Amino acid sequence: MAESALPSKPAIEHEGAFVHIAEVSEVLVIHEPIETAFPLHTRIVSQLFAPSNPI
Repeated sequence: MAESALPSKPAIEHEGAFVHIAEVSEVLVIHEPIETAFPLHTRIVSQLFAPSNPI
């Protein structure tokens, strides 16, 4: 696994595993579908929360 050349930021408390790097300016933990800045991301989020998703 390649390591990022960017330094890690201090951890932000939330559930799940996530590595914060300098490119991360915000972490948003969502509990329902939301519209994101990118249409593909919005579609993936909607699929994640779909009732038919086994997760």
